[in-house]
Amino acid sequence: MARPAVVSPVTVETSPVLPLEQSAAAQGGPTHPKQACENRVLLGFQSCMNEQCARQRFQNHPTCVERREQDKQRQEIRDGRQ
Repeated sequence: MARPAVVSPVTVETSPVLPLEQSAAAQGGPTHPKQACENRVLLGFQSCMNEQCARQRFQNHPTCVERREQDKQRQEIRDGRQ
């Protein structure tokens, strides 16, 4: 009967796992929140933009900062705090 071959362990280098947000950017994901929502219309577009601006990737994007400021102003008007 043949004996099984003895094999030495092999070390394999792996690359670190990137969070989804970073890996999407590295793979050519949208660089502007509007790019991620370009096929949406009306309320679908607004909802998509809210989702994109909530992502860490776009939180400080000028478009998202402006949207948050506009939302804040609208809320203040609704609350009577102009």
